Amino acid sequence: MINNPILAAVATEAAATDWPVCGVTVIAPLVSGPTMMSISWSHFSDYAVSEDGGLLMIDTTDLPEGIGVSVNGRVPDTVRKLPQLTDIGSMAIAAAWAHGAWDIQRVCLAKGFAGKLPPIASEVADLVRDQGYVTWYWRPMLRGPELRAKAHAKKDASLNRWTLGRDEELPPVRVPTLVAGHSVTIRLGKSTERPSLQRGPKRATVMQRGYLGRLLRDAGEDNTVPDDLTMSQASDRIDQLRGNVRPRKDPSRRATQNQITYIVGLSLTAKLDNPKISSNLTYDEAAAWIDRLLGRGDQA
Repeated sequence: MINNPILAAVATEAAATDWPVCGVTVIAPLVSGPTMMSISWSHFSDYAVSEDGGLLMIDTTDLPEGIGVSVNGRVPDTVRKLPQLTDIGSMAIAAAWAHGAWDIQRVCLAKGFAGKLPPIASEVADLVRDQGYVTWYWRPMLRGPELRAKAHAKKDASLNRWTLGRDEELPPVRVPTLVAGHSVTIRLGKSTERPSLQRGPKRATVMQRGYLGRLLRDAGEDNTVPDDLTMSQASDRIDQLRGNVRPRKDPSRRATQNQITYIVGLSLTAKLDNPKISSNLTYDEAAAWIDRLLGRGDQA
């Protein structure tokens, strides 16, 4: 792997402590200026730090006997200036890849930003407000928290199983064009989960196609059934035809549930009273009823 100042800086800081690395942030002005790097650690101290950098003290003199107070705070981030970089984005992505990060997040803000800047930008605040700035953030698996390793290590097929970093060269990565005011997440990891087979809807069965063809002929329509007709489409078309086509079978057979539902729906559409449907309603009677309702709807 080519010499990468970001990798070297993180390795130097990590070697000075045994704390796991929670995240790495790189920030730089959009035009020119120094590049800053911040490392957040996955470690808590037995004290908390106030906003002005001092230690928070708690008065325990008035606590009841047997009651104690423990204050824990995340250790401060390590912030350092990086050497002059010609292609910050490529260096950051390469570092995130080597660190085994699943993805890397890029945020770009335009010049004139008047909001609160992150602590990492304190030394270059004027520059980033005048020019705008870009930040890159990733969460390493290499030297990362144990909890992260247990939860995610087996889900990424691109990781070295022992170090949880990546030894291979960075493959081609599509990086979206930098646009002020936009943030993007660039995926680096390779999922071990097999993509689910997204099967399309099932095609109509031979029996459905044959039955539908007969119904279409009885209705005097073109009986050509499309090759890509699905089971659901065939079923819907059959129900539609059965509600409007008088069969050649015994005319005294009972009305179907589809016919009854259709009658109720047409009655409501025509703003008629709820129809009183006899339990002995025949198929032909239901078909005639539907014809009358459809005729009423056409006239309306």
